[in-house]
Amino acid sequence: MDKIFDKIVLAFAKEENLLLSDDEFIEYDRLIDDEITHGGLAQYDRCGFIGTILAVKINERLPVDCKIVALDPTDTRIDTRTKGQAAYFLANNEIAILTFSLNAITFFPSKTA
Repeated sequence: MDKIFDKIVLAFAKEENLLLSDDEFIEYDRLIDDEITHGGLAQYDRCGFIGTILAVKINERLPVDCKIVALDPTDTRIDTRTKGQAAYFLANNEIAILTFSLNAITFFPSKTA
């Protein structure tokens, strides 16, 4: 799971989408399950998760100018067209959506409130 976590950190550092291979997704799925089990991802509602503790773990490895903030799934900066089973983060002025699929992280411009 360390390699997948490294890829997640790198995606946030570069603000680049993260698309996983089928083999990588198996490890990613385990990482997500582990984060849910141990509180890194807390379920907010049926589909939404809050990644406050996961953000702390990621921020420990990110440079100072790349820190992320976990968002509540109802945050008005999140475009409703991007909603689904996911956790949301603010990375500079972009919304990073951590999904539970091969498209692990996707960045979108922050919607103006």
